[in-house]
Amino acid sequence: MKLNPFSKKSPTGYYDRIKVQHDQLDRELTALKKELAEAKEEYTQLHEKRSRIIDAAGSMSMNTPPAAKAMWPAVNAAYQRMGQLESSVSSLEGRIRPLNRVLQAGPMTFRVELDFHA
Repeated sequence: MKLNPFSKKSPTGYYDRIKVQHDQLDRELTALKKELAEAKEEYTQLHEKRSRIIDAAGSMSMNTPPAAKAMWPAVNAAYQRMGQLESSVSSLEGRIRPLNRVLQAGPMTFRVELDFHA
């Protein structure tokens, strides 16, 4: 049995699949951006608190106060978490970008391409 090359092919399956993928990635991206905002806030608070402790020791002090030294691991961990989340957000944005182009083109674009290539 031969396939009819002149039959109409429906592009909506492809378009719908891309839309579902886009929506899923968009939800993940929204959650990650919220988590990133919280991580930035946490880092900012820890960093400012550590800076206030160091500044309170005075400008003539050559040594870091013990309280500021004790805070360093927490500040460093918050900074690393923030960096990892920024990387994850960037990666997701890179995965969403090509899907946005498909969604902006609309389903009729693919129908014309399928008819042209048929």
